[in-house]
Amino acid sequence: MGFGVIEDTPTAKGEECDEEDYNKAAILEELDEWDDMQEQRYTDGQSTRRVEELDPKNEANSWLQRVGWTRHLEGLEVEELKELVKDPAEDERLLQCMSEQCHNLLEEAYKTCRSYRIGLPAMFEINRREVSVQAKRPFEPRMEADSWARYKGVMCRIICIIYRTKQRPQEERPPYAMTSAQKRYWKGFAKACDRYQAIQEYQAMILASKESREKQGESSGSDSGSDGTSKDIHKRTEEIQGSCRDMCARFIIAMLDHSLGDHQYDSVLISTLAVMGVRDDGGWHSALDYTPILSAVIKVARIVVLYHVYTERQVEIRNIMREKGVREADARQFGTSMFARTRQYVRKFMTRVGKETDEFPSPMDWMLETRTYGMKIRFTTTAGGVIDWIGDQIIFRRIRFSMAELSGFMHAVLQEARSIMTDLTMCGGEGVHALPAIAWDDVYDDNSNDEVGYSFIKDGRNAPWVEKGKGYVKRQLVQSMKRRKAWLRVPDAREGQGSQPPSRHPYRETTAREYGRLLDRFREKLLVLMHMGSGQPARATEILTVRMENTANAGARNIFVSHGQMCFVTAYHKNFQQSDQVKIIHRFMPPEVGELLVWYAWLVLPFWQNVQGMIKRSTFRSAYVWADEITSRSAIDRAVDRDMRASGEDDVQDQDAERPREPAMGPFRETKWSSDRVRRIIQRHSERLLGRKLSTSSWRQIAIAISNRYLGTQHDPSYGGENGEDEDGIDDVSDARDLQAGHTSHVAGMIYTQEMQQGLGGTALMREKFREISREWHQFFDFGQEGAGRDGIRGGATAAAHQRRQRNKFKSSRQNVRLRRLEALRQVDISAMLMCIKGKAATFRPGQRKAISGIVRGESPVVQIAPTGGGKRMSFMLPAYCSQQGRTIVIVPLVALQEDMHSECIKHGIEASIWDSKTGVHQGSRVILVVSELVFTAAFQHFIQRLQNQFAIDRVVVDECPTLLDGTDTFRPKLHEIGQEIAL
Repeated sequence: MGFGVIEDTPTAKGEECDEEDYNKAAILEELDEWDDMQEQRYTDGQSTRRVEELDPKNEANSWLQRVGWTRHLEGLEVEELKELVKDPAEDERLLQCMSEQCHNLLEEAYKTCRSYRIGLPAMFEINRREVSVQAKRPFEPRMEADSWARYKGVMCRIICIIYRTKQRPQEERPPYAMTSAQKRYWKGFAKACDRYQAIQEYQAMILASKESREKQGESSGSDSGSDGTSKDIHKRTEEIQGSCRDMCARFIIAMLDHSLGDHQYDSVLISTLAVMGVRDDGGWHSALDYTPILSAVIKVARIVVLYHVYTERQVEIRNIMREKGVREADARQFGTSMFARTRQYVRKFMTRVGKETDEFPSPMDWMLETRTYGMKIRFTTTAGGVIDWIGDQIIFRRIRFSMAELSGFMHAVLQEARSIMTDLTMCGGEGVHALPAIAWDDVYDDNSNDEVGYSFIKDGRNAPWVEKGKGYVKRQLVQSMKRRKAWLRVPDAREGQGSQPPSRHPYRETTAREYGRLLDRFREKLLVLMHMGSGQPARATEILTVRMENTANAGARNIFVSHGQMCFVTAYHKNFQQSDQVKIIHRFMPPEVGELLVWYAWLVLPFWQNVQGMIKRSTFRSAYVWADEITSRSAIDRAVDRDMRASGEDDVQDQDAERPREPAMGPFRETKWSSDRVRRIIQRHSERLLGRKLSTSSWRQIAIAISNRYLGTQHDPSYGGENGEDEDGIDDVSDARDLQAGHTSHVAGMIYTQEMQQGLGGTALMREKFREISREWHQFFDFGQEGAGRDGIRGGATAAAHQRRQRNKFKSSRQNVRLRRLEALRQVDISAMLMCIKGKAATFRPGQRKAISGIVRGESPVVQIAPTGGGKRMSFMLPAYCSQQGRTIVIVPLVALQEDMHSECIKHGIEASIWDSKTGVHQGSRVILVVSELVFTAAFQHFIQRLQNQFAIDRVVVDECPTLLDGTDTFRPKLHEIGQEIAL
């Protein structure tokens, strides 16, 4: 391919231009082809790129320099290394079997370690990192299910890498060197898996032959012989499978038992870990990403060693029992104990190199040291940025919303939760205001009481107000004929005759099931409100452990009342399994959310526990707010029921055939509460009400960003100052007082002068700091407006002053957003915007431009007098169309006029909503239409207060002003107060 010489020849001017354009296009097309060819060369070169040794002068990377991957894998193709790590392909049948057997081994080992078959001394010993240093805590094998799945996957990938590298020539694979033991056990593992595949194929062939004979109708006289053959095959299969597990375990231990006297990459284990350092894009895993892989191998190695110790010990005990004819308890007195076996393995190859001359480095030593180095990098390296701000809009990846929208989302969830609460309590259309009042000033709680079953609801001091709500839902049910028909079944005439109690419960199971689904929806919304509105968010595993009552195993409950404010305390965190230490975190709920929780625990839950308990014949009640089963039966009771159903003892349909029966209902299948469900709940609610799909992880990032921007100490001068830690380490006066008393502040809070409200975990000082953080979030979301005096501070004036002080921390930011919004509106070409709404031929009507211009400039008040059809509505519709964030409140005297306005707004592409006391308004509504009388309701007043706190109201419009003059003391008296209300 080349360029042709284009000669200039005299032509007509038009022809010359056409030919010149054609020549340019041809040249450009030819250049594009050359570019494509070169890009293909680059792509081909990338696909065949080989690992090159790191140049420390030009490519400074301390992590790569330390692990030495580039030196070990130098000259190997990157794409080939990536292929080594993939899952077994369909044509790799032996590898599939080996990977499957490795998976089975790890599952069996994990089950053994979790079942407490291995004593505590061995658990302490296996957790030792240095030979001369005793482990501070025993090894904890338990993990979350997803974590264990990842850990198993790492070990199975190691098996895949070894299998594939051994199929390649020496020069095309990493240069590791297997020991004789490793070769022997690898060969035994592969041979056992090969035998397992063969017997599986034979078993399938026998089964196919049997099915073929059955189809042909042959006699089954030889079935007994075939059954014996099947049993033999099954027994042989189990033996071979056990051999596969044993060989796999021995090979893993042999990889660990490798003395690294010459070079660490002589080890096949460390070599495969180097291959796993290659990323999918051909780069190298950073310390941030790679240390979890090392943690997985270390933990799995300890589990496998413990399992191998356990199986060896069991084989020894059985041999002793057979040889000496003794019982198992007596046989355990002989032989080598599990602790002794564990110590032997640990001291040989499961710790760091010590000072003794007979100690040599092993792969475990390399992994522990490399992980320590990687963790140091990990905790001193700042993660990449993921958050950006534009005004008060936050951007996280593809998620973008304003703070006003976020607050509106939370209040929308609250409104829905309240609506469901009215249905659960059966209080009709009166709303939550009809529910029994909670005497917050008289709510007592003994946080130090650890009696099993205790909660603040059961505290004797709360009896005066608690008793008023006892049986409330049941009374509401009975008072309505419609509800009685829906809930209560007609009892059979034979039920309850004589001294025997009724054999069935009084409730209709179909209605109860619907109620259960409604209660589940309420719990979902309660979770969103507590998780997102109570301060910095907890992890899903933490919030799901929240309990209403003390329990025997878990101890103290998580729900408390502190000075008229509900809070939940989490003591579980993601490192609990490793450290055995908990972090006591208090999160105080907004008053509106705490109120819902109390109503749920006080009115709804006791009713539902009894109804569900009667239907399920339950014997236990769960103390967890988000319990998988609110009521349950013991395993023995469930087994008896299954046996009775199997034996047909419940089959009495013949004698009841003529009697109409309710459709048979199976047991309540309650959806399991898990981290995944929490994520899906938050995603579903946020996508529907916020227009953006949040998750637990994204909300954690966003919440921290919001806290840093609006709630952090650096944004509040009153929290700053020069009270930092001094050179003696004393950070405030309270510390000095504690030190003067002869103890630290931590000891003072934990031991001395404990308050009853403090509880059994954490200190009063930390509790109040957590309360402060939670209260900041309440103010940010504009919660607590309905009960200004009930936020943990006694006295309305004090509370109001505290709210003002908190709100000042982010008031200026919201105000600046509104000022920028109005300034942008002043720059809008209103004539062009009018044509966007009404069409290109649209023009202003007489007096319309002047009124709209005044509104856009922010003049107030503006009175527009125009005849019917004079375009008065456009005076508020056009500014609302031009402003994406601000709200326009339109007070309308007539319902029919309100509907007409709403339709016109929607027609012109302006998001509008009609105010409804139960459902509120749509999150994105720019125009809110409200009938005059509803302006004075508590719900609308609270809504307006929230918008004012957010500086979201741009204008208030009163349509048909003359109708306000029609109000009298007897006819629509509230019309006279509209003007005063707007002025406020």
